[in-house]
Amino acid sequence: MAALATEPAEVEEAARGAFAVGEATLLKELAERAEADGRAADAARLYGDAIGIFERQRRQREEGVGLIEGPRPPSADAPDRPRRPRAVRTMAVLGLARTPSAGGPARQPARWWELGELAAHITGDAHGLDEGRLAGTLTLKGIAAACGLPGSESSAGRRLLWEQVGVSADMLSGTVIVWKLAPPGPDPWASMMRARGDLGLATHLTMHELRTAAVSAPLAAPQTTVRWCENPQVLQAAARYGLPGVLVCGSGNPSSAGWELLQRLLTDGAHVLYHGDFDWAGITIAERVLRLGAYPWRMSAADYLTALAYLSTDRLAPLAGEPVATPWDPRLEQAMSEKGLAVHEEALLPRLLADLSG
Repeated sequence: MAALATEPAEVEEAARGAFAVGEATLLKELAERAEADGRAADAARLYGDAIGIFERQRRQREEGVGLIEGPRPPSADAPDRPRRPRAVRTMAVLGLARTPSAGGPARQPARWWELGELAAHITGDAHGLDEGRLAGTLTLKGIAAACGLPGSESSAGRRLLWEQVGVSADMLSGTVIVWKLAPPGPDPWASMMRARGDLGLATHLTMHELRTAAVSAPLAAPQTTVRWCENPQVLQAAARYGLPGVLVCGSGNPSSAGWELLQRLLTDGAHVLYHGDFDWAGITIAERVLRLGAYPWRMSAADYLTALAYLSTDRLAPLAGEPVATPWDPRLEQAMSEKGLAVHEEALLPRLLADLSG
């Protein structure tokens, strides 16, 4: 572990001690990754967290209480069973223990977990990863670091962090909005969805609905074109004009319900086309959606440059943040970096709505 310029030698030595006992393995891996990526501030923060864990462990051992595991009832195999920290085990189950940091998870989750289900699987207690529990707090620190995201003190922010790695902390709060989605089939839920479309109503789908009433229903006929946008104003405009095209809105980074819907649509054979903001946050979301199997919808370098040609550039916001790769069209990243201007979906409504009219 190379010395950090921002940390004194004794701090580095304390971090080594924490790592040596194996209790800060996860933070060690994340800190070393941050250091290798040149993110010295993140590395220093993670090393500091590791030291804090080590010191807390020492104090709690003096009081006879385990750091993460808590008091454990005696059992015949206790001496031979590894006392692996629950946060580390949680990250391993989620597949993030060795995920490279690249502004988001390197892949979509292999499966979705309910938070209570995951907690019971890891800790034997359905509340073992709840807000305020040490294992949950440490796991969220690890998720934030692995995904290149800031930590969060709010309940909504913590829910979004869990959803980054395929954990639904809440089956009802996170929704995905759909317009004119008409699932085939005679079951009551599919019939209800078709009726709502006929009435000109948008629908907010929850994970609860997708996992119960819609769990066995195909969501779209094969080869159905489903367009997906980032911002609700696009879907609102489609509803206002009663356009016939099927449209889904993820409202920014999709909730767990949004990712569930996307994966189900792709499995059903729908042709999903995605459009988002031409800013680095929007490109990050687009990359995740397209990586799953969707196709770009007016998201090329040519589309970006055409937008700049007819928009008043003095009203456009400058791009903020670090550039993000655009593997579906590498020229897009280059064009955005050169121009330095963000183009949001709302500015492109006429073109997007025209696509939904046919």
